Amino acid sequence: MVFFAFVVNVIGAFLNYAFAKRWNLDWGIPDIYFLVFTDVVFSVISTILYSLPILALFAKITPPRVEGTIFAFLTGTMNFSGTVISPAVGTFLNNQFVGVNKNDLSGYSTLCLISLICAFLQFVLLPLIPTKPQIKEFRQIRAEEYEEVRKARRERRKNKMMMEGDMDPMMMG
Repeated sequence: MVFFAFVVNVIGAFLNYAFAKRWNLDWGIPDIYFLVFTDVVFSVISTILYSLPILALFAKITPPRVEGTIFAFLTGTMNFSGTVISPAVGTFLNNQFVGVNKNDLSGYSTLCLISLICAFLQFVLLPLIPTKPQIKEFRQIRAEEYEEVRKARRERRKNKMMMEGDMDPMMMG
């Protein structure tokens, strides 16, 4: 599912580049229709194919008893990446290499081309996404570890109760 999100992201980046080059007019598509299709439709499709599967993956890999903390950390990291890091990297690239500003938009298509090239880089991350069998194995290992911890706690509590039961109340004070 995430693979399709990456493909949609590449198509969206290509369409943004096409708009910057004004190819939409060569194709006979007015600007307003092209913008609505690329920005609105592709942002919704991207959210459906990217955000929802990633959030579902977060929910599956989160260990029991710390769901709120881990899920908040993962979603916070994802939001930080999308709203702070990505724009900062784009601003850095623009300031260092392209120089687009409100008075000079001549390099805007270059920025869109950089965005298109970077859209292909996300495919490098695909092997890092765990498969269903890997997630099941991870959850099983976590469940076994949790059961061992519970057994050890029960054993410590049992030993503590036995020691307290063996002590004479007179010796305590």
